[in-house]
Amino acid sequence: MQARISLNWWGTTTAYFSEEELRPYFPLERVLSGMFDLCSHLFGIQIQSADGTTEVWHEDVRFFNILDEQGEHIASFFLDPYSRPHEKRGGAWMDSALGKSLVMKTKPVAYLVCNQSPPVGDKPSLMNFREVETLFHEFGHGLQHMLTKVPYHDAAGINNVEWDAVEVPSQFMENWVYDWDTMQRISGHYQTGDTLPRDLFQKLVDDPWKTVMDRVAAEYTVLRPLPEDRFPCSFQHLFGGGYAAGYYSYKWAEVMAVDAFGAFEEAGLDNRDKLADIGKRFRETILGLGGGTHPKDVFRQFRGREPQPDALLRLYGLS
Repeated sequence: MQARISLNWWGTTTAYFSEEELRPYFPLERVLSGMFDLCSHLFGIQIQSADGTTEVWHEDVRFFNILDEQGEHIASFFLDPYSRPHEKRGGAWMDSALGKSLVMKTKPVAYLVCNQSPPVGDKPSLMNFREVETLFHEFGHGLQHMLTKVPYHDAAGINNVEWDAVEVPSQFMENWVYDWDTMQRISGHYQTGDTLPRDLFQKLVDDPWKTVMDRVAAEYTVLRPLPEDRFPCSFQHLFGGGYAAGYYSYKWAEVMAVDAFGAFEEAGLDNRDKLADIGKRFRETILGLGGGTHPKDVFRQFRGREPQPDALLRLYGLS
């Protein structure tokens, strides 16, 4: 009889930690509060709940307003956080509900749709780490849409952004979940309030895939992998998905996103004053110029130079 291995069991028993071990530290409300606080500090905005001020398509959907430094309302967004398999597809996404237009006198409105587990009884909605990372990713898209300065709808926000750069704000935001100070903001055990322990955070930052692969292969395969085996690095999307050769845009956007995040690292991630200064410049350029300016020029305005791969190579341990 052929042996069958449960991937869930394998992940729990062979990895450094399980997803369920982390989930209690990420109640949705704590993650949202920490993410909003981060954006407030970096970009000089206020994010306020505005539930009940507009119609929604489901009782779980929430509505928020974004205010600028002067307290003026500049944008809004819907958040549909919980899974409804009979109504929603899987994953998470962001899209435009209303675009900015000087002619039509409209302010941008976005919607963010996720698939978190809903609250059960007295237990709040708890997220696994990948869901937290995905929320930051999609909110990055939302920020580009909502903080645009371009007055013309067809080039404002996420509209008309070239494929090479459309993932820059989203992948930029992902970097913050691997920052220890940010992790302390967004994590808090739903029963005790304790933030994620430092040792668990370090396991998130480490990349154990090669070690895990070798250990599992030694126990469960007949033949040991060859030293040159790189099967975990295979990537079917390049040949079997709709992106085909266009999937390079994710990696090129990551070059720019990590390089942009490097500006904050160079200033010191614990230097709140400098982070606010750089965040303002990021808002005015990467988030603000949308599809109205070529991405290469937008990046140059923010970073003062062309994108460089050095930061990405360091991230992957290749330099």
